[in-house]
Amino acid sequence: MKLNVKLYTFIGGIVVIAFVVFGFYVYNFQKEVIDKTYKETIEEYLNNYTQMINLEIESKRKSVTVAMNLASNYFNSLGSINETTEQVKVGEQVVNKWIIAGKPIQNNFEIVDKIKGFGVHASTIFQKTPKGYLRISTNVITKEGKRAVGTFIPFDSPVAQAIEKGERYIGRAWVVDSWYITAYEPIRVNGVIKGILFVGEPEINYTALSEDFKTKKYFGSGYPYIVDEEGVLTAHPQSVGLSIAEYDFFKEMKEKKNGFVVYDWKGREKTQYFRYLEPIKSFITVGWYTEDYEAIFSELRTTIFIAVLFALAVVIGIIFIIVRSVMKQLGADPKEVQEIANKVAEGDFSMNINLKQGDTNSLLASMNKMVHTIKTMVQDVQKLGNSATEGKLDVRADATKFQGEYKKLVQGLNSTLDAIIGPLNVAAEYIDRISKGDVPPKIVDEYKGDFNEIKNNINQCIDAINLLIKDTYDLAEHATNGRLNERAKAERHQGDFRRLVQGINSTLDRLVGLIDNMPIPVRIVDKNNNVLYENNIKL
Repeated sequence: MKLNVKLYTFIGGIVVIAFVVFGFYVYNFQKEVIDKTYKETIEEYLNNYTQMINLEIESKRKSVTVAMNLASNYFNSLGSINETTEQVKVGEQVVNKWIIAGKPIQNNFEIVDKIKGFGVHASTIFQKTPKGYLRISTNVITKEGKRAVGTFIPFDSPVAQAIEKGERYIGRAWVVDSWYITAYEPIRVNGVIKGILFVGEPEINYTALSEDFKTKKYFGSGYPYIVDEEGVLTAHPQSVGLSIAEYDFFKEMKEKKNGFVVYDWKGREKTQYFRYLEPIKSFITVGWYTEDYEAIFSELRTTIFIAVLFALAVVIGIIFIIVRSVMKQLGADPKEVQEIANKVAEGDFSMNINLKQGDTNSLLASMNKMVHTIKTMVQDVQKLGNSATEGKLDVRADATKFQGEYKKLVQGLNSTLDAIIGPLNVAAEYIDRISKGDVPPKIVDEYKGDFNEIKNNINQCIDAINLLIKDTYDLAEHATNGRLNERAKAERHQGDFRRLVQGINSTLDRLVGLIDNMPIPVRIVDKNNNVLYENNIKL
């Protein structure tokens, strides 16, 4: 498998795995962040509604306290109640007639409407009966659009129990068919508690909330609603009054009070966050279908997948360019380049390097230049060796064909040959001259090492020959001058030169001996008649 394929496979595989892991990490990280953000948003939404409702309830408690004070003052200003024995019918009940300020109270709505005119939402006058406290005058309207006279507050009600103790009751109470924030105060007739004065306001405008909830959408299908602790939907975009008391998820809500539940609703999984509101004994909830919520993350997955694919394509493209650039710089598969480099390292320059057309800058092209340069240098060195073998010691390599260190190497080789052959040429010249009887002067040039030893030996040879020549000349001159008894000192010579001098001396001795033994006297004198030689026969 070629390197580029290996690189594409290896690096590409690593990049793909890295991007997949990175994409998976980003998705999970973003999912966790978004999920946390959405849940915090829902919690904040529930908190905001809780605070709003709590503030509204507290405000209405203060409002009904003021309203009760206003209503009580007005009612007391009318005077005392006169209870007669005359019987009047209120709804289905018959009670003693009450008169105040000369006017009957039962079925007379003048007082309660007057109180309403003061800005009090609702007011009622109750009369005590054996069954409880009966509404005898009210401006509370039933669902049928009628005044709710003839209805009771039973004695077991917290309201009735407080009134029986002579206490004012302020708090939440069920009024006819809905919850109110109320104030109740005992009405005394002749010092005896005989009735109740009531003022109140609906605790929450559930109708307005239901309309508001219709505008809220969470994750496509989600919406908020309020359900009381009996399971009745009190504020809902569509189903006000519906009971969910028998559903398991509501029972779980009652058990937890706060948190979330996941349940099946008409074949689809639903998630619901809820918060218990103590002041209104209800739950405010936000719910949505799980599949709609997950759709958000499906879009996130798609977005991240597309982004990862795009980034992956860009990175792979960059990798392709880098690998292609690397291969272009190499000039061939690295295995081929390695084989060539190994052969060069082993001194094998027999390979043929095939370059791609136009390739002048790759590593392979540089190796081709290197191989060519080394081949040329080796050929020049071989040429020098062959020339030296043939005795052509003046042949040199052409250093101008090379550059850089190669040029220095060839120049160094040429200089080495010059250093070797220079002294040899001098020696050859001296030997040639000596062989021709031309004894040259001693060598005075400086040489090193073995060449200096050669120089010294040649100089010694010159000294020896010069001494031999001098002694020979001296003997010849002495003989010419008649000084036949003069001899050369053979001990100043060595080897054959000593034997040669000894031979000459012996020859002279033999010659003089012959002369000495001649039967006639022989005398040799100079021009001044000085005797230079005479034999044994005296004149």
